[in-house]
Amino acid sequence: MFDTACQGSEAVAKLSEGDGIIAQREFQPNKVHVLASIAYAPYKVLTVSRPVKTAEDFRGLKLRTAGGAMDLTATALDAISVRMPGPDILPSMSRGTLDGALAPLQSVRVFDLQTVLKHQTTDVSLGSFVTMYVISDRAWQALSEENRKVLSEAGHHAAKAHCTYVDTEEPKVIESLAADGVVPNEMDEGQLAVVEEKLSSVQQAWAKSLDDRGRPGSETLKAFIEAVGK
Repeated sequence: MFDTACQGSEAVAKLSEGDGIIAQREFQPNKVHVLASIAYAPYKVLTVSRPVKTAEDFRGLKLRTAGGAMDLTATALDAISVRMPGPDILPSMSRGTLDGALAPLQSVRVFDLQTVLKHQTTDVSLGSFVTMYVISDRAWQALSEENRKVLSEAGHHAAKAHCTYVDTEEPKVIESLAADGVVPNEMDEGQLAVVEEKLSSVQQAWAKSLDDRGRPGSETLKAFIEAVGK
């Protein structure tokens, strides 16, 4: 739903602070105050044996997911979702249990996946992860106005510094992985739009699941899309 870590971080922050819908409907009722909203780079598709260049190339691929929306993403792309923790990815790829994974490029070396991966599709955006740092309202109100200002400024600085680092490092990581034999490619002409159309169903399914529970899923989705600027 966003193309860079900073784009995602800024959109989440807009909704999670002040009069944003997530602030009003999620954090305020739970009596916490958001200090920082940090989004990671969009997940890519990484594969062992063949590159993903078309929407059809996802079909039948056994891709590691972490459950939830990632399951929905894989299913929407006609891939096979295989849930497993990070440390199990490498041996599963080595044995052929997995054909690939949906993951951020900067996590590849963390799990030593460059030793088995052969392909990275670099222009897709297949979801991401957001970390929220919060403080209880009770503790927040106990601080002086000066200290609250300092913490707010530090939170915004940390979020901006993190996303800037991630976005700056992304092309370097692509080159580094390519040097290790993980060949980068982009989707064929017109195929990125096909993938994005398929993924719109994931967004709608997530929103509906919350609407059905009496939560503002569709309203939040609309606000987030507007905040991202798409």
